[in-house]
Amino acid sequence: MVRSVVAKKASSTPPKAAKPPTGKKAASKGQVERGTIDLFSDVERADVKYILLGLEKAPQLVPWLASLMRDGLLEKTLRVKMQGDQPAVLGRRLTGKKRWRNLAPRFWNLLWMNIFKEAPSVDDKDTKLSLAEHHALAEWALRVSMDGTVPNTHKGSAYEGPLLAVLKARHEQCGGLLAQTTAAKVKAGDFGFFMTDDPFDGNVQVRGHDDIVIEVVSAAKAAETNDWGLAENTNKSAALVSETLGFSQELFLLLKREMGDERYAKAFPEYDNTFELPNAADRFPDPKSYEQEPASSHGHESEPASSTDGQRGQLQVAGVIITPLKKRRQLSDENTNS
Repeated sequence: MVRSVVAKKASSTPPKAAKPPTGKKAASKGQVERGTIDLFSDVERADVKYILLGLEKAPQLVPWLASLMRDGLLEKTLRVKMQGDQPAVLGRRLTGKKRWRNLAPRFWNLLWMNIFKEAPSVDDKDTKLSLAEHHALAEWALRVSMDGTVPNTHKGSAYEGPLLAVLKARHEQCGGLLAQTTAAKVKAGDFGFFMTDDPFDGNVQVRGHDDIVIEVVSAAKAAETNDWGLAENTNKSAALVSETLGFSQELFLLLKREMGDERYAKAFPEYDNTFELPNAADRFPDPKSYEQEPASSHGHESEPASSTDGQRGQLQVAGVIITPLKKRRQLSDENTNS
């Protein structure tokens, strides 16, 4: 598994004001968080009540709504929305075994180009991502492990374009964790579930839950060494470790105790190595077509432009970067008759 150490806050920042005891702080913030969760739960219940009341007032809508749900049209519409401006272009054929760890680095770069706040460069040696970093990002943002199977029930599953659409939808489904990410942040270790201050004071923060602070060790024990780090920070085995002290503490055990079973399960669902989004690529062309039609014939306003942003062998359609499919040689009448 990948060891990941999150980015540390700059030590040049002004000294912080005295803090109340960590235990009290964590308990107070936990109360605030629980209140916020309850508020959102109330909103969800109110929305359900609103829909039920609306259907009672207009019962003629019931069979139409039921039909939309039964036929999966509402779900398909949601998937398209989650994909953003994803062009229906097949792209290259996927090769090799269909497990996450077997996907080529160039495919991961292609995915991050369409998800990151700033597209990573494949030419900049300082920010070029390693295979381990690709795997760690996918593990965290898509909730999969590298031995899991790549989805294969969607249309055109043997091609990169449809798989990009599926993974963009999956990324949104998992909370859009990489929407503000850049390659520089990845290189600095600024991703993963947990964060620590520099110097380490014994407390661990939860990314995306600023009001949760977990006291893992006392301040006195934290001061005994300076090699504290976060291991496996992109999966449920995340731990605070110190090789000098021979210390390792799994953090999700403490987090679950802090949040409670129900709230924890909602905020941190289990990883799914076999997820499928079968409708995510329904609008892609039929892969069995021998000759790929131009993008404009599929209803796109713009033809694929030339390579952009210095990326080799990639085109841009409607703001989304793809890898073009090589046009196959068309059979002539002469060859057919021979």
